[in-house]
Amino acid sequence: MLIYIDESIIEQNNIEQIKSNSELLECISNLAKSAINGKHFVFSTKKVLNTLSKIEQLSENDRKTFKKIEGKFSFIGYIMNCVKAYINVCFDLPDNKIEPERTLKDEKTVFNIPLKYLSKVDILSKTCLVSEDLNDCKFYKRLTSIVMRNKELAYFKFDLDNINGGGENTYENYENTIEENKICIAIVDSDKKSINAELGQTAKKLKKAYRKYENNYITFIHELEVREKENLIPINIYDTCYNENDDVKCSLNVLMQIYGNDELKSRYYYGDIKDGLKIDEENEVINFIDENIDTWIEEGIVSPCLVNTIGTAFEMAGYNPHFEYKKEPDINDKKKFIYGISKVYQKFQSEYLEEKYKEKIKTKEKYVDENPENEEAKRDLDNFKKKFIDLDKATSELSPEYKEWWDKIGEMVFSWGCFYQVKPL
Repeated sequence: MLIYIDESIIEQNNIEQIKSNSELLECISNLAKSAINGKHFVFSTKKVLNTLSKIEQLSENDRKTFKKIEGKFSFIGYIMNCVKAYINVCFDLPDNKIEPERTLKDEKTVFNIPLKYLSKVDILSKTCLVSEDLNDCKFYKRLTSIVMRNKELAYFKFDLDNINGGGENTYENYENTIEENKICIAIVDSDKKSINAELGQTAKKLKKAYRKYENNYITFIHELEVREKENLIPINIYDTCYNENDDVKCSLNVLMQIYGNDELKSRYYYGDIKDGLKIDEENEVINFIDENIDTWIEEGIVSPCLVNTIGTAFEMAGYNPHFEYKKEPDINDKKKFIYGISKVYQKFQSEYLEEKYKEKIKTKEKYVDENPENEEAKRDLDNFKKKFIDLDKATSELSPEYKEWWDKIGEMVFSWGCFYQVKPL
């Protein structure tokens, strides 16, 4: 996280107090150590950095660290324009307040803290990212990398320590992290079934915990605007990523039709697309499918198996389908009429977000080089490359609502996780 050292630190009376106070000297030293270990982005004006580099009571390494940051001023100074939140270290706060004071300045959240607060908060560790499981943490960090790429800011680095929330107990691990005096953010599924619905229990508990700590610690939480992280991926990206000719692909095709209908689009945001759409949540979608499924059958975008599943689920829920189908007596879940696409999400995460496709491309290229006359292998390589070129394009040309959601997460994670590591002295 950007830790900005306020000019009040070097006012004459204050700098003299620092020089003669071992606790305050240790706080200044911790700023230098945080920079040299690449935990946070320590920064200030040239005047402040130069003054700190001349405090003889600091170690030679600490002094040289501030001098090196000063030397990179023109490069790293741009960081102030990029973050949405930062820490401002003052010598002290009004009324000798000892806890962080949260303010809004130039549309940025600023945590003003007194210098001595650095003896409490752990700036020698990275900011912690708490989410419901470790895969969620990885997802939000990779999404942030894409956002920073789209903003042409990929040359700035960020990282956070992943904290496994443990599903419903996410709030407990969030509280434990805060109690360890870590700088901490949390991102959680809203689990909302519609835009105006209540938050799910996991988000409610986390929000309650946050309210307990927000005025005394450096922390923030974000609830997704959509139901779950799977709903954060535009349907066209899933479609590009998944090329199998199966019932899951047919379910994707139906979701594409739902998303393409302006009146039903929000069901893609709040429907349970991960595990499968459920009868008791989707009255509007049921009517839409009933009216259009014959056309989809003719166009070949739904399979007979999916048609039978939809018809059977509709009938068992008391609806009278107007299309032909064969009743399936042994469907796995009587409430689901559209298969979940968790398999598609996993493919998207493992191949694209985690960039495993790059190794696959190398393997395919090596095979083509060793077998130059194999035209089928060449076509396979070209098609595989094109898929990921298309995914790069899709993730850089998001629709306005997705761009807003992705930017909000990406800017938050980057702001709280950015760091600049001073090279070893």
